[in-house]
Amino acid sequence: MADKFDKKTRSHIMSLIRYKWTSPEREVHNWLKGHQIRHKMHPKKAPGADILIQKSKKAVLLNGCFWHACTICYRAPKTNRAFWKRKILANLRRDSRTKRHLRRLGYKIVVIWEHELRKDFQKAMKKIL
Repeated sequence: MADKFDKKTRSHIMSLIRYKWTSPEREVHNWLKGHQIRHKMHPKKAPGADILIQKSKKAVLLNGCFWHACTICYRAPKTNRAFWKRKILANLRRDSRTKRHLRRLGYKIVVIWEHELRKDFQKAMKKIL
């Protein structure tokens, strides 16, 4: 199936996808702030982590189901398959390196998936506590 948008329009649409301060990140940030849990968003000293909770030495990774190939939700795109396969595999390799690096720094890794936030936000937040 061909893309229904021309190259310029598709490029513009893709440029609107943010990599920081996404909706799930804002929701988790607001929840942590509301529960007076001190945290750092997109920390420089722990690259790859979305949120760092220094007191309990936890690094929180908020994974989008598509971008990180969730075993429950991920569906491979029907167009441009080779590109997306390389892209997703590169993301998974980077995730693996990030987790290894954060563990070496002494952080406990907490992975929260996008579908967990949608299904039961409070239960997902309990993973952080």
